[in-house]
Amino acid sequence: MTDNTVPAAGRTFTLTDLVRILLERKWTVLLWTSPLLILTITFVLLREPGFEYTTLIEIGTYPVAGNPYSEPAQFESSTVLRQKLKDVYIPEARRLNAQENKVSPKVTLGQSQSGKVVSLRTVAPLSDASHVRELHEETVARVIASHNTGLQAYMDLSKNRASSAEHKLTLIQDERTRSQRLQADQRALENAKRALETFTTSTQLERVRLENEIRSQKRAIEEGKYQIQTLNEQAKLLDNERLLREQQLNQNEQAVEHLKRAQERAASDGVDATALLMMNVQIEQAIQRSDKFRESLEILLPEREASLRNDKKGLEQRLVAMNDKLEELNLSMQTFDSDYRRKLTSFENDIESAQTNLNAAQAALDADIGIASQEVAAEYLNLGLISPTHADAYGVRSQSPVGISNLVLLVLGSLISIFFGIFVELARQLYISSS
Repeated sequence: MTDNTVPAAGRTFTLTDLVRILLERKWTVLLWTSPLLILTITFVLLREPGFEYTTLIEIGTYPVAGNPYSEPAQFESSTVLRQKLKDVYIPEARRLNAQENKVSPKVTLGQSQSGKVVSLRTVAPLSDASHVRELHEETVARVIASHNTGLQAYMDLSKNRASSAEHKLTLIQDERTRSQRLQADQRALENAKRALETFTTSTQLERVRLENEIRSQKRAIEEGKYQIQTLNEQAKLLDNERLLREQQLNQNEQAVEHLKRAQERAASDGVDATALLMMNVQIEQAIQRSDKFRESLEILLPEREASLRNDKKGLEQRLVAMNDKLEELNLSMQTFDSDYRRKLTSFENDIESAQTNLNAAQAALDADIGIASQEVAAEYLNLGLISPTHADAYGVRSQSPVGISNLVLLVLGSLISIFFGIFVELARQLYISSS
């Protein structure tokens, strides 16, 4: 029986023949593929993913030449430290770690953007995480021990300078306390302030007295104006009463004339004597009323008007006197205010002069104290600006594994296995065909 999967002799081998062979011989291809595929799956399942563990070493700094305001210098440059890590610190730490744990992961130096930081980098599985951290800690400890020697000497020197500056500051402060000139200026300032307080108290009392007297005088003037207004109203009432009496007098005289004419007509008409007598009585009564009205107009009303004029004149004279008194009080208040401002300015000038002298005395001593204080502050600032070499965390693990993932390895292994099976089967078929 002839195998139809292989092309006949002399015939060209085409892609169609390749596809036909693979389809007809798929189980044989799978057979050749299986060993490599099984090895790939086994390797992927047994392989531990590697994580990156990083430790950042921040190189310590200190002020240059004791100047806290200059750019601080590093205890060691990053270039020199990297070389020492490669040649000394990392090999020593790995040897110690290998003796204790019988395993020593490889440590490399990562790239750092800052010249003050050097990073240690190790790629290892999770099972070696504790060994990696111990290795990094041991490496950093050797760096810190090397830098702390120079750090301690610098700190001792700064402390000595700070102690000397503090002693100098204490001496100057004692001198400031015992200064006789400063004490005299302080007493002068206190005396000037007490004098100002006494003057202010006395002037306030005098001003209150003048203000009360002015208010009292203004009230008296207002009362006088009100009384004058009342008298003016009474004068208007008298004028009205005079007009009323004049009208009544005119009316009564007209009535008398009317009665006289009526009496004359009655006498000419022959009226009896009784009627004439009654008319005569009415005339007499009307004449008496006219006399009373005339008396009121000529005697009583003028007397009342004269009394009102006298009262008004007296009030006006009193009002003039009160206005003169008010002007005198206002002038006294103005004089008082002027004297008060002048004396107050004098007192304030005395206080200002005493304060100026005191400030000058204080400034002369404070200048020395300020210089000494700056020296003390600078030394302690130097101590505060010393930053030792340190690492904030050891062996910080990356969030995800590094390198090729298991999925990629599985896909690549599967493809290689398939191509290997195809290649073996084609080679076998070509060999069969050629033989």
